[in-house]
Amino acid sequence: AVVSTQSTGSWRPVVKQVCFTLPFLFLVQNINALWEVIETKFPHVMKSIQFKYDVYDDIWGRFISKYCNCQDTLFNRRVIQLIAFSSVCFISSLLLLRSERLIRMFAAGASSSFFSPITSIFMHGSVPHLLCNMLSLYVLTIGWHGTGPIAYGSMDKMSHQHFLTFLIMTGAISSLVCNARYVLTRSTAVSVGFSASLCALVMFQITQKPESRVSFIFMGPETNFSAADAGKLIVGFELVLLALWRYHNIDSVGHLAGLACGYLYSKFGMERWNEEVRIMTKVCDEEFNQK
Repeated sequence: AVVSTQSTGSWRPVVKQVCFTLPFLFLVQNINALWEVIETKFPHVMKSIQFKYDVYDDIWGRFISKYCNCQDTLFNRRVIQLIAFSSVCFISSLLLLRSERLIRMFAAGASSSFFSPITSIFMHGSVPHLLCNMLSLYVLTIGWHGTGPIAYGSMDKMSHQHFLTFLIMTGAISSLVCNARYVLTRSTAVSVGFSASLCALVMFQITQKPESRVSFIFMGPETNFSAADAGKLIVGFELVLLALWRYHNIDSVGHLAGLACGYLYSKFGMERWNEEVRIMTKVCDEEFNQK
């Protein structure tokens, strides 16, 4: 979503955002890869350092079992926690978005703060905006009956650490693309929302399983086509929205950037993550064997 504010037309804030965001994403990837390795390869180590967190995590497990009608897995817990966190951020932003100074601080824009590509992911412009994004996240991951479309593709091979890294990385990079566009066009807008990460999630799945049969909800299950054709329709729809940008406040550039991130991650990101996990596993194995 797009919100109006002032723009300086300077590249300096965007350069600062890039200098902060790229090392931050590198750090997030390495921490989550290490977390996955310890959790899966060295459970005895994880058990010794996580006993306090397990009490908190079990609360979410009981909530999922009682209210979400799905399996209580770590992946599903992270999705519900992500929805809850985004909701808390939205409630907080109801006050923050009243101030233009705070908009520039937390929302992605040409003159925003250096950390705004990260914080803007979890902010939303309205209640419908929040509900649409969180419902889409729920359907694409957990699904109404605990399986969801993602469970039939390659996303089910992701650990919950990898999944969180994917969402943050694609959302932040899409925000940087939007900020560069705002500088080039001297736009007075900023972007907020989770939709770029959702677009990346959809395109990732389409690229991984292009032969899968899919259908849009409003067309009914009897009207279905290949995932590859669905991807072309989605890109075409976003290009139409981009051409009509004067008549809506949808961040089509952010969506297109998210689709591109999802495609590139499918081609190169998975291999990079697996390589990171192999390196972490080797290092941890040597470290723990020495002890």
